[in-house]
Amino acid sequence: MAYHTGTIAESQVDWLTITTRPGPESESLQMLGDQMLLTQADLGNERIPWSWRGYCGERAGAVLLGTRDDSSLLTVSGHHAASYIQRVWKVGHHVTRLDLQVTYRFHEHHANVAAGLYAERVVPIDDTTFASSYTLLTNSKGGQTLYVGAPSSDQRGRVYDKAAESQSDSYRNCWRYEVQLRGDPARFAAEALADAQWNARTCSDLVWSWYTRRHVRVPWTSDTPLNITIPAPGQTDADKKIAWLALQVGPAVAWLARHGDLERAISVLGIDRLREIALEHSSRGDVTGN
Repeated sequence: MAYHTGTIAESQVDWLTITTRPGPESESLQMLGDQMLLTQADLGNERIPWSWRGYCGERAGAVLLGTRDDSSLLTVSGHHAASYIQRVWKVGHHVTRLDLQVTYRFHEHHANVAAGLYAERVVPIDDTTFASSYTLLTNSKGGQTLYVGAPSSDQRGRVYDKAAESQSDSYRNCWRYEVQLRGDPARFAAEALADAQWNARTCSDLVWSWYTRRHVRVPWTSDTPLNITIPAPGQTDADKKIAWLALQVGPAVAWLARHGDLERAISVLGIDRLREIALEHSSRGDVTGN
């Protein structure tokens, strides 16, 4: 395989969880989280109650915000994590989880990158060799995933065929290299990124270093061209509801219309009342769907 023959398509924080103790930092985190939730609602996501391990709050799209007696918690995922990263670090530094990802686009299709890395895995022979566990998973669609590290570890890597996983042409020839950090490793990486004034090259260097120390080859170097493409936002709650209506309700209404029963369908669905609600929301300037 011509390994270093491609470009870096994405390089960013992919998940961020931060906590703060009661006090000014917690209040700042709450204010920032509320702003993020409003933004997610404006994008078409529903704000719904959320609870986990004693935390209670709300979630919308890529944002989770909650509080309990001893702390507040904010989680941001996906490309939103990269968008909000600097703002979150300004209000607190107790990062409990940090995920980094680099998506590498080969110039040609490679179906067995994970299997090849698994075959090359290093068995520790002395104290100078970094010990890691390696697990290779394959599926019937041709996808491959290599896990580096145990599920219970505070550091774990995942290498997988992004093209096969996403089934999207925008990820053609792409493989993704992820690193999930918890506890102290997450905090150390967050501090390094903050000190470096966060950029895509810093992220790709950190991911490269993590895998290299575990004797897992990565296809880029510090000189690999960055051809960063902003990842498209995932489906919002509104998008999913519209897709469900198109798939489940649309054909039924069309069948009823063909058989002369459209008016009854309109009545059952409450279309006239829905139009009134839409006008009321429009007159109030409420477009969040709340």
